[in-house]
Amino acid sequence: VAQALEDGFISLLYVAPEAVGQGLGRALLARMEGQLREMGHREAFLISTSAAQDFYRVQGWSPTGPATECLGLPAYPMRKLLQAPG
Repeated sequence: VAQALEDGFISLLYVAPEAVGQGLGRALLARMEGQLREMGHREAFLISTSAAQDFYRVQGWSPTGPATECLGLPAYPMRKLLQAPG
C-alpha cells in the first residue's frame, strides 16, 4: 500500500511482512516518486519509522532534522530531490 499526496508528501508506504525483501517496497516507492515528479514536484518528503530509515537512505532519501513523535513513536523526517526521468 502506498500513497503520495499533492503537497509532495508520501504519507503511506507499507509492505506486508511476508513480502519484505522481494522488491515491492522499492517498486512502490519508485512509483510514488514518479507520481510526484509528474505533479511537478522537485523534491519529496516523508516521515520514517526507526525500522525503515535504512531502507529510505538506500533509496536516496536524507534526514531533514531531529526525530519527532507521531502516535507515541519516534518519527524521522526525510526528503529526496526528485530528478527528471531519463
